[in-house]
Amino acid sequence: MRSALLVLLLELLTFAAFCTGALPTSVHKALLSSQILLNISSRVPQILMNYRNKSTGALSFLTFFLAFGGGVARVMTTAINVPWEKGKAVFLTQFIVAATLNLIVISQILYYAPRRRQVAKKDGKIQ
Repeated sequence: MRSALLVLLLELLTFAAFCTGALPTSVHKALLSSQILLNISSRVPQILMNYRNKSTGALSFLTFFLAFGGGVARVMTTAINVPWEKGKAVFLTQFIVAATLNLIVISQILYYAPRRRQVAKKDGKIQ
């Protein structure tokens, strides 16, 4: 409980610092850029595991398709609505990377789907 309150307080202070302009733009851009690394670190291990296993396991096509669609929508709205001086380049990079990684997983799901059916037939799960 104590750590949750500490995290909440830290988030509120950070929010206040951004709203009042107390933090420089460079810090804001650095934090936005760190999200690109988080996207990469969350998807690349999954992509590599799928490749090594030659299977996507129980990954949901719909989940990744919707995430990809949301990413494309973010790219389009950012390209149209966000001015360059407000960080358009960072936002576009972030959303393009996320959409591309989701598209790679979707491609793997579609590519490995026939193999998944063959394994299921072999195991007697499909007639």
